[in-house]
Amino acid sequence: MSAIIDVGTNDFVEEVLTSQLPVLVVFRAPWCGFCQLMNRVLEAIARDYDGRLKVVKVNADENRNLAAWYEVYAVPETILFVDGHEQQRITGYREREELARMINRVIFQA
Repeated sequence: MSAIIDVGTNDFVEEVLTSQLPVLVVFRAPWCGFCQLMNRVLEAIARDYDGRLKVVKVNADENRNLAAWYEVYAVPETILFVDGHEQQRITGYREREELARMINRVIFQA
């Protein structure tokens, strides 16, 4: 099963921008209740797309420069990257089905 990776400024390029797989990045904060709820959703997405998608979390409080670079003004903020480029983003808590639709539409054109 694919694990969810905690990523920061130092390894964002390696883990996200140069990844061979598409990457679902969730900017979050430890104090954010909706971010905590997203954990179970992210675990399900990582399991469903194992080997086809990488799922990473970024602590927006600890990585303020990275959050500012990607204009993250609210958490959770979910951004889908393909070949190092942002393809789509969603702000706020989302259920598994909504994230799956976004992933399928962008990556698999389904």
